Amino acid sequence: MPRTEFSPTPAQLRAFVKVADLGSFTAAAAAAGQSQSALSQALSSLETGLRVELVRRGARKIELSAEGLNLLPFARTALQSLDAMVAAADPGRAGRVTVNMGVIPTVAPYLLPSLLRGMAAPESGFQPVVVEEQTADLVESVRSGRLDVAILAIPVGARGLLEYPLYNERFVLAAPSGHALASRDEIFPQDLDEEVVLLLEAGHCLRDQTLDLCRQGNARILGSTQTKVSNLSTAVRCVEAGLGITVLPATAAAVEARDTDCALVEFGEPRPARTIGLLARETVPAQVIDTIYDVVQRFVAPALEIDPVPSRRRPADGEILET
Repeated sequence: MPRTEFSPTPAQLRAFVKVADLGSFTAAAAAAGQSQSALSQALSSLETGLRVELVRRGARKIELSAEGLNLLPFARTALQSLDAMVAAADPGRAGRVTVNMGVIPTVAPYLLPSLLRGMAAPESGFQPVVVEEQTADLVESVRSGRLDVAILAIPVGARGLLEYPLYNERFVLAAPSGHALASRDEIFPQDLDEEVVLLLEAGHCLRDQTLDLCRQGNARILGSTQTKVSNLSTAVRCVEAGLGITVLPATAAAVEARDTDCALVEFGEPRPARTIGLLARETVPAQVIDTIYDVVQRFVAPALEIDPVPSRRRPADGEILET
């Protein structure tokens, strides 16, 4: 058991995080701007104080121990909290606090321009570093501490992680302008009977959400062993070329179908939608979550014409918050 009187220093925690991120004492020391012996001593002192081995030192490579993997997210959060405290005490003197943020591909191109503009505002105090990955990879990255938060479709039901709803977005149908459904005022899932529906490749949560819609009818699925697309832009171009129809989030449809020969058709009530939310560990500072909520309300909502969730709270199991 760790000694209760031991308190890690910021230098020790930074040495641990640098080695964990770079996988090398040499690279970590260079990135930290200190000698390798000083960095190694800081890490060794941390291990001694905690009475655990954080890093296994091999002849060819180093790797984190099970205890190291478990404690790494706490080290990241502690450093982030320290940086945030310094920034709050004297914004003019302190640097901006880095927030490692992941976003799913069907959200990133449409959300990030306004989100990053808001995060760049001087009063936010944060500097985002963005990673675009599919849901499964984002969940693992948040769990391991490589990412602080992830923006994705919720619920994901990841044990031990918190989910905060940010906003809901409805789905719309994209069809070639001459298609029979293109002139409809609204459609319903059963109208997809016998239609060829183009899906994104496996791994995208939007694929699963579209499949749920298709199962309500008798649609033919294109995108398993036939045409495969990895992004919504390509999907829309395939629709424009007459390969089929597809389902898009409204925020993406407004961008991808612009200046194309595609028609966008709304679904009737109850309108299918998804909730976009924030995934985070319990140890992520509340200030990070609150700042993202503020940016979504002030910058993202007007740009994307969405109704954001006004304050952070976890949804109940299976709950879809109304907007």
